[in-house]
This record gives sequence, structure tokens and C-alpha cells, in this order.
Amino acid sequence: MLRSSWIDTCGRFALLFCAWKALCVLRKWSHVPKPLEPTRLDLLKDHLPDPLRSYFVTSHGYHLYQRKWLPRHDQHPRGVVFILHGLGEHGGRYEYMGCTLAKAGYAVFMVDHQGHGLSDGQRMYAHNIAHLAEDFLEFVQHVLRLPGATNNATKSAHPVNDDLDAHASVDWKALPRFLFGHSMGGIVTLNLIELSKVQGVEWNGVVLSSPAVYCFPPAQYPIVVTVLSALGRIFPLFSLPLLDFYQISHERQVVRRLLRDPIGMKVVDHGSTLGLGGSLVRLSLKYAHQETAFTNGDVTAPMFMLHGEKDQITIVNGTVKFYTRYAGKDKVIKLVPNALHELFHSEHRDELLDEVIQWLDNHR
Repeated sequence: MLRSSWIDTCGRFALLFCAWKALCVLRKWSHVPKPLEPTRLDLLKDHLPDPLRSYFVTSHGYHLYQRKWLPRHDQHPRGVVFILHGLGEHGGRYEYMGCTLAKAGYAVFMVDHQGHGLSDGQRMYAHNIAHLAEDFLEFVQHVLRLPGATNNATKSAHPVNDDLDAHASVDWKALPRFLFGHSMGGIVTLNLIELSKVQGVEWNGVVLSSPAVYCFPPAQYPIVVTVLSALGRIFPLFSLPLLDFYQISHERQVVRRLLRDPIGMKVVDHGSTLGLGGSLVRLSLKYAHQETAFTNGDVTAPMFMLHGEKDQITIVNGTVKFYTRYAGKDKVIKLVPNALHELFHSEHRDELLDEVIQWLDNHR
């Protein structure tokens, strides 16, 4: 009898301990840390800071790593292109695109989103997609030197160095301006356009590459989005599995580079956090099915949409649906046969870049 009582007592303590540990885990999942302090050398690890690049400070308190590609010193920029990268990416993956656009005469600017690349923040996490759009709009206002730049922005170094760059005297706000958004960056781009409308910032054109209107096959169904959104609010830091990198591109060299990327998704060994993923599918469904500024005629900027027909990461049907519902008259969609998710890391790269540059030239 005494032995049985002792076992029961131990069992109760074990259950209490398990319950306490479960609560600790739940708190960890649902607790969102404050933005990281600026730790530039820690972010760059063993690499020395590049004197030609710097950080942009957002109103949310994040230091975002800013990147640029400029035309030749003797060539006046023909326009400005802002690139918004996708989930788990960073600006370093756009080196070829940036250089190609710069050779064509365009000044190209981008930042690593918070929680990505060399920028501050919990890895693969943001409070919501709107945070990323707000960050980027502040960056746009900073680069173009538009009225309304935040106090933090005025403290940030301009990506074009007054002492080192030949284009320091350019009036950036007078140039034609374009957006290029890939995958999750495509949804951030759409949200950014809505915010731009409120701020009075106009765009000459928008390019969407494999936009995440339908992030993955089940995201076409509202019930799935509702469940993911609810879970994302409860457990925002819960980690989702890694993407299948072999669905990124047919080019195996691209996959190998992703697997070796020292600041990419593979390093943290998980995919999106549930908070960011839930926000993404929620906003994506809005652009696919609901009445927005893109369907009621409030936004009519020229758009060029591209998507691979075999993409299994973001589904081509979502892009087709958005294209059909978009109220703007100047719109083009290009579906690439047999192509996977990353069109600009594929065998079609140069051909598609030529088409994008031609489209930009026609909308200056």
C-alpha cells in the first residue's frame, strides 16, 4: 500500500513537471522577442563590413542590409528598380539580375527583409507581411529622398555614397520607378503598392515573378488559410518544415548553391515561422478572392506577371486569377512552360531578363 502511494505521488509530480514544460514550450512559441539591437559585426560573422554598403534603420527598429547596383559612372540612370526578395532569400541571390539591369542603365536597390539575410530580426519571422511592406516603403522614401521619410531613415546612410559613387548628384525622385517582387516578395509588393497609394507614391510599372497568390496547393482553400492564420497568431514562432529545394529550379547548380548558402534558409534548418506563413497565406487569399484596390480600379499601374507552369511552391493558378481580376488595362502575363519556381535562376534567365528590360524600357 505504501509503495503504491509513493508511486502515485511520483506520478503526479511527473505529470505536473510535464505540464510545466509544455507551458514553457507554448510560451516560447507564442513569445515574440523585441527587435535585435544593431550588431553589424555579429551579423556579418567573420566577414569585414563592405564600405560600399550599409544598413537602413526602419521605424520598427530593425537594421536592414541595403544593396545597390548602379549603371556605369558615365551613364545617367534611366530609371530606378526596387527588388523585393522571397521567403528565406536575401539580396545576394539577385547579384546577376542587379548587374544585368545596371548594364541596361537602371539603378537597382533592395534590402534584406527583417529576419532574412544580413538584416536584424528573428530568422524567418516577421510580425506580419505589412511590417515588411512598411519597412520597404520607408526604404523607398529614403532612396528617392521623398518627403515623409521617417526620423530613423534620416539617420541612415544613403545607399549611394556622396563621396564614392559617381551618381551621388542624381535626383532619384525624378526618375521612372519600378517594383520587382518575387514569390513572397510579390505579395509584399502588392501590399506596398496599397501603402504607396496612401502616401502618394506612384509607380511606372510592377513586375511580379511567381507571386505567392496561392502559396502552396492547399492554400487555394479558405478553410486551410483560416486554420493556418489562427495557428500563426497562437504559435507565431513555431517553425514549419524546409521547402523542397529541388522544386526551386531544374538547374542543379542553383540547388547546390542554396544548400551551401551561409545566410540562407538552410542555415536555420527550417522553413517559415507559422506567424509569417499565416500572415502570408491570409493576405494572399485576400488578393486572390476579395475586393481590393487592384480589382476596384484604385490601382492601375502597368503590370508584367511571370510564372512557371510547373511551379509547385507558388501555384500558377493564383497568378492567372490575380491577372484576370486586376482592373488595370496595361497588364501582361507570361507563363513559362515546364519551368519551376525561380524563373531567374533557370535556363530561361537571360531570355526573361531581356523581356523584363524591354518592358521597363517601354514604360519609362
